[in-house]
Amino acid sequence: MTLSSSANIPATQKAVVGPDYELEIDSTFPVPTLKPGQVLVKLTHSGVCHSDISSVAKFWGDHHSICSVPGHEGVGRVVAVHDSVISPPAIGTKVGVALLAGPCLTCDICLREDDGELRCPNNPGFHGTHVDGSYQQYIALSAHYLITLPEDIEDSLVAPVLCGGVTSLRALKVSGARPGEDVAIVGAGGGLGLYAIQYAQALGLNVIGIDGDNKREVIESLGAHFIDFRTKDAVSAVKKLTVGGHGVRAVIVLAGTDYATALSFLRTQGILVIVGLPKPDVVINANPMMLVDTGIRITGSFVGTRRDVAEAVEFVRQGKVKSKVEVRSPEKIMDIFREVEHGKVAGRIVLEL
Repeated sequence: MTLSSSANIPATQKAVVGPDYELEIDSTFPVPTLKPGQVLVKLTHSGVCHSDISSVAKFWGDHHSICSVPGHEGVGRVVAVHDSVISPPAIGTKVGVALLAGPCLTCDICLREDDGELRCPNNPGFHGTHVDGSYQQYIALSAHYLITLPEDIEDSLVAPVLCGGVTSLRALKVSGARPGEDVAIVGAGGGLGLYAIQYAQALGLNVIGIDGDNKREVIESLGAHFIDFRTKDAVSAVKKLTVGGHGVRAVIVLAGTDYATALSFLRTQGILVIVGLPKPDVVINANPMMLVDTGIRITGSFVGTRRDVAEAVEFVRQGKVKSKVEVRSPEKIMDIFREVEHGKVAGRIVLEL
């Protein structure tokens, strides 16, 4: 049994379905039947993330694409609640779809570390990968892991913050870079990169954006320095822009790249933060003696906690970070995927559901 705002919840809906790369619209896709502990959300928008493409294309292997509906940047409102939910949200509450489908929040991993919920061994998977995601009009979410959103931000603007924005902010927080320090962002001209530049500046960091020359204008328009990654001596070019010419405090890698070169951008006791994932067989070759001598660290960062989401959204609400979005129809999903895949999108595309 459920409690709902209306008896008019349909039995079927429109959804973008896969999981193979040639996605299509299914206008008779079933609306989820709520299970204990779940709420039903009617979605208005969903961001298109590059990892959606990697997932449906099985870039990381078959086990990374086992559901029917991609997507993990949805925004909508609660329209029904299973009667087993304790302290249920009010009907009409504005919520977001997180990448994680539902960390338990009670295990040792969840409770021990500040990002423990992101590594929860009891999490049932990721929306759009293991659990049907946000490229549909209705979605069932775990009531204990809801992300409530403010009403004074447009749905289309907040949707991509739920992954693209929070992932960028989390990586910068993981870096430990302090106001006045230099950071390099590799892949700065993509949808994630444009968020990373703005969040870095909001945190008081000096930003060097590294990408192809076709992204120069958009990177410089945000007030960041630009270096073309194809520059003959990119390492020297980056270091010339840093305090004392010693290199950056942190490199945020948003796309699979030449990690050895990224390491060379760093100053003593700098940190390489990996966000973008290459194919599974790619490894980083780092000389142990170099790591000992310099104190350089290598780590990874993965989306963000619910607290990170709240912080990321608040920066947008205050106008310190602006979402550059283009709203499109889900019927154009394959055209959108190809544009994103070939780097032709400056900002983020959001589907209107």
